[in-house]
Amino acid sequence: MPDNERKEKRKTNILKAALGTGIVLCYVLMGGVFPATLFDTIVAPLFMCSFVATSVLTGFLAKRLGRSGAGWGFGTFFTGLVPSVVLLFLGKKKQLLLREKYEAQIASNKIQKTEKVILSIAQKNKGKVTPALVALEADIGIEEAHKKLDELVRRGFVSMEVTKGGAVVYIVPEFSDEGNDEFI
Repeated sequence: MPDNERKEKRKTNILKAALGTGIVLCYVLMGGVFPATLFDTIVAPLFMCSFVATSVLTGFLAKRLGRSGAGWGFGTFFTGLVPSVVLLFLGKKKQLLLREKYEAQIASNKIQKTEKVILSIAQKNKGKVTPALVALEADIGIEEAHKKLDELVRRGFVSMEVTKGGAVVYIVPEFSDEGNDEFI
């Protein structure tokens, strides 16, 4: 092989190695193992900056080796731009999914807490519960307490009665005097 061809091949291999090293470094930085908040605040901008730096360095190296610096630089930049935008989008999607999961857990815990408060009030008051007592104890609004008690009525765990004065009282049979009949 002539000496000029070896030099040209060596220059091309150096450019390819620089390009590959930059791209591999950027993908390693991303890794997909970072939490969404760390991803958004630190990793994604570093990823974008590393592609810009890799493209500039590859362009300078290509120019120095007698190649088209602009072509190699732009090639490197656009080779990294598409994956970085895709990974940024995936990071945002992951963050939204994590937020939805967290909010669902909070809602589930709040429902369980409200039901425990209702049972606790019923136990203290011989099975009788009002929306105002639930709202006070569970730190929720009266409307929300009323909805929760109505839901328990629909599910068959609680019954509803209206007093002579027109007040709505919910009865938890397990804790009421009438619900404590002996088992058959």
